[in-house]
Amino acid sequence: NLTLKEAYRFDPFAQGKPYFTAQAWTKTRSVKWGNSVWTLSGAKDQEAAKKAVLASCQRESGEACEVASYSFNSKVVLYADQNNDMRISYMTRDRDHAAYIASKCVEAKVTCKFVKMIDSRVPGAERVDVR
Repeated sequence: NLTLKEAYRFDPFAQGKPYFTAQAWTKTRSVKWGNSVWTLSGAKDQEAAKKAVLASCQRESGEACEVASYSFNSKVVLYADQNNDMRISYMTRDRDHAAYIASKCVEAKVTCKFVKMIDSRVPGAERVDVR
């Protein structure tokens, strides 16, 4: 099945269960929230994940937020470049996150540091800060 620009991979270990995740950040780059990402995982569907993570971001920051990333049955890597700008990528479950980040940053001609990995199969919601 193809959706948007990506292909969802068949994963026999998912056993038909939904594992959606979404990340959001504030639309404006205010000092207080400029390096924060709100993340939610383990949602029942894509729209539920997006709605919940936007609500969390807007409630806590008091600012307008936007969905920065969303995916299904993946691992999401949060990393920052040399300017402390957040970068978010989702990757297949069998990839090594360090090698993935290294290749993405070489491609973008930036230096990066790993911040956090979110597993879409583990339910949770949190704000991740980079300082």
